[in-house]
This record gives sequence, structure tokens and C-alpha cells, in this order.
Amino acid sequence: MPFECTKKRPGLMCLGHLAAAVALKAVESEYASSLAAQILRIPFVCDPQHYKGDLPDRATVPIFNDAALTAMLSAFVPEDKDRTSPYVSPLIAPPELLKKLPPTYIDACAADPLCVPAVAYGKVLEESGVPVKAFVLEGMPHGSYVLFPDLPSSRSAWDACVEGTKWALNGGK
Repeated sequence: MPFECTKKRPGLMCLGHLAAAVALKAVESEYASSLAAQILRIPFVCDPQHYKGDLPDRATVPIFNDAALTAMLSAFVPEDKDRTSPYVSPLIAPPELLKKLPPTYIDACAADPLCVPAVAYGKVLEESGVPVKAFVLEGMPHGSYVLFPDLPSSRSAWDACVEGTKWALNGGK
């Protein structure tokens, strides 16, 4: 059964997306200087239909695959016209908005349909002048470090997040 983003049990993907969307809203407001960092764990950052690049086939990966992403997105934002909003797809936000964002830590799992856009988001942020630190858990599916916390790779992901959070809160230094 694919992981679902619901009110009862939001996943890290939902929280990563929410953090990115709220950060974009914050930098448009009078609260922009209050935002110290973004911590984006396995975030959804772009509707695959609006991603400008090649996406690997993730149809058969466990936990969260292409079909699960399509189902989640259809429930989350049913109208395609709404999916170009930077609050739905932060990756396609205008550069003048992105450059206002604080230091950002992003992590992703390599065998996850969200990985390639998340890494691309980090690159777009860097091109906009935002300090970015990213960690990609190679060979692992979406959220595997949460589901299998005792694996050595999961421990590496948690350690990287702690270090990335410290780095981001220290101004990207």
C-alpha cells in the first residue's frame, strides 16, 4: 500500500513540501528576516509534468513509486492548472523569490520518484545564491530511513540531517 499524505499521518514528503511552501510564503512577507533555515526531508518540490528534465522510471520501487506519486498529487492538487503554483511546485518558483530563501538542507532517497527534482531544487537554489547542503541516500526508496531506522544507511541519513540542520542554522557555514 503506498504511503498516503493525510491529516492523520503526514509523511516526511508532505512535511518537506509544507516547509518549502511556507518558506516561500515567509520570504514574501514582513517575516522574511525571521526565517533562519529550511530543512527539507524527502520533499515533493515539483509536479513531474512540469519538471524540465529527464525523470528515471520509478514504477517498481517499493514504498512510494510513480503510481503512488500520481495518486498523491491527484488528491493533493486535482487541477493541473494549479500545479504550476510555486507553493505546489517550489522548483519552478521565480528566481527573484528563490534568492530570498535561507540556507537549506535537503535530503532524498535515490530510489524515490522525488529524488531527482529535490536535487534539482538544491541546484536552482544554489544558482540563486542560497547556500545548500544535500544528502542523497543511495539505493534506498522513499522514507526508508524512517521505516528501517536500524539499518546503517538509515543511521547515516539521520546523522547527515543533524549535521545539515546545524549547518543551515549556522547560516550555511
